[in-house]
Amino acid sequence: MKIVITIAILISFAVLIKTTDLHKVISSIRLIGFRFTLLLLLTFVAYLFAAIGWKYCFRKEARILAVRDLFIIRHIGEMLSLVNPASVIGGEAMKIYMLQNKGIEKTDIVASVLIARVMMALTQVAVFLVSLAVVYSSNTPLFDFFPTAGLQPAAVFIVLTMLIVLSGNRIYMQPLYKNSGLYSFMKNLVRKWEIKQIIKAMNHFFRNDSKGLACCTLFFFMHWIIGSLEIYFILLFLGIKAGIFQIILVDMGIVLFKAAGAFIPGQIGVEEIGNKIMLGFIGITDYEIWITVSILRRTRQLFWIVTGLTAYMIYSKKPGNLPDLS
Repeated sequence: MKIVITIAILISFAVLIKTTDLHKVISSIRLIGFRFTLLLLLTFVAYLFAAIGWKYCFRKEARILAVRDLFIIRHIGEMLSLVNPASVIGGEAMKIYMLQNKGIEKTDIVASVLIARVMMALTQVAVFLVSLAVVYSSNTPLFDFFPTAGLQPAAVFIVLTMLIVLSGNRIYMQPLYKNSGLYSFMKNLVRKWEIKQIIKAMNHFFRNDSKGLACCTLFFFMHWIIGSLEIYFILLFLGIKAGIFQIILVDMGIVLFKAAGAFIPGQIGVEEIGNKIMLGFIGITDYEIWITVSILRRTRQLFWIVTGLTAYMIYSKKPGNLPDLS
């Protein structure tokens, strides 16, 4: 099982590398120099907040895992989600698989993963709607050249994109899911761990664990906001000063594009198109800026994918870290 997972990850990563223009990557990194490390630091903090938020999605008695372990497991799962056609399904299955030897009841593991996914989605939508409302109601544009008149069609477009995501994921993901080995794996999980118990655990969390709910919501909000600052600083490095709420709106819109193209490994091309359209909504139409933003974000993504792959290699070799499913 470990060998199969490793091979699948390596193949997915190779495909992503093959489609990346490494010469442009190097040129873009040289353009901003050592400041690229700030982008890595921002994403690290965003990932850390998400891991802490996940910790609070566990039942009180099950919050025994160190944040470090949750960070590693979540990071490996999320990076796997980026590079394989099964997307979120593959990433969440990996998290469940890696948590089985941690002394936590299986029902709690599955419930925590589902709760975290639900809360991540809800906080993302909330951040998007708040940023849209703030930018739309602002009397003074946060960019001097910001096309306020473009907000209404932008809002309509993004809402339509959200609807496409909700319906499109069913159309594209269900056949992929059912034709993959992950389908039988998840069926076994449901059969073994009883779906009723998982639903019961989730209901208990939302109804009775107010502290856990409040904390995970806070940390997931921070995850989205800190993550959005990456675009803010890239534009700042390129000499463009942007408003924070505009940048959050841009980033949340890009996330929607990536969700719509989740069945494409690495969202190759989809994320770049999302960057161009969302930057255009706030008046940034310069081709070089779009290309630089896209390449720097893709470079950061490659760095964390390599980090996730390395972490899995190291983590899987330590006795007791992964269950034996052979």
